[in-house]
Amino acid sequence: MSRYSLSVATEFSIALPSFSSQPEAEAALIKRKDRALADLQSKLGKLDFTPESLKVLEAEALQSGVLSIPSDQIGFYLGEVYCRSAGFNWVVSESPFAPGHYEIGVSRGLVTIMVMKGRTLSLDRNKRLQSLWKEYQRYAP
Repeated sequence: MSRYSLSVATEFSIALPSFSSQPEAEAALIKRKDRALADLQSKLGKLDFTPESLKVLEAEALQSGVLSIPSDQIGFYLGEVYCRSAGFNWVVSESPFAPGHYEIGVSRGLVTIMVMKGRTLSLDRNKRLQSLWKEYQRYAP
């Protein structure tokens, strides 16, 4: 890893939330995920956690060309779709670059996708509003 890459990874990791232990991190981050998903469901009750619903979420999020849903909610929703539809499980991991700093993601076998920072959606090169669905297809069976 180059010095620059190490610097970027360390800077990213330091910005993650810090906890004194793995159990504390798991409890807090799972609670954060659950709150974000509940908030998203209250805004958009039509989401059913299927892969096709990722298209609905993206269309809603990019309504009028402006991101109207927080990126962390989008990331958590994508993670939940992986868990419910593709056999992934939620994991909380400590950063190897900043001990005591943790992030949450989903994992299945050798594939782990971290969703802590969410997903940034754009209309650029995304006319069909299917970038989340395409990402799901890349890692789902």
